[in-house]
Amino acid sequence: MKPSYLTGVLPAIITPFTPDGGVDLVSLDAYCHWLGSIPGVTGLVVNGHAGEGTLLTATERFEVLELVKAAVGDRVKVIASITGDGSRIMAAEAASAAKAGADALLVFPSQAWLRLGYQVGAPRERYQAVYASSELPMILIPFPARTRASYALQQLSHLSPLVALPIY
Repeated sequence: MKPSYLTGVLPAIITPFTPDGGVDLVSLDAYCHWLGSIPGVTGLVVNGHAGEGTLLTATERFEVLELVKAAVGDRVKVIASITGDGSRIMAAEAASAAKAGADALLVFPSQAWLRLGYQVGAPRERYQAVYASSELPMILIPFPARTRASYALQQLSHLSPLVALPIY
């Protein structure tokens, strides 16, 4: 995936729910068909904060990604948000996203790092595991500097060879 795919509009989609709390797949399908038809929309970010990805089961996240990919086909790139604690969990989530048809990953730092910080080398190990399991381009999300999960410039320079897309 070339960085030019980051041009245009890349909305972070919402995930609609049924009254009983399940994912409303019919509404999600219609929503993604509509978004994918809008001129200038070049990608959809799926299962992120706006998409309630952390509230979904692993099976639901996979189903949502599959449905979104089927709805937009190759017209629009699908970028799967990957978040969680532990490199094994992240790697499994990334492999699942690749299997569901994601074109790239939006990779979040560990939530535990917000409060506790991270050990030297932990970010690189995390992103190496994510890439090795999926071989998908990654967009890294650095948390704000006021948290313990931000990346200093030196840390970003160590991560940049792993990232196929610009770090934002």
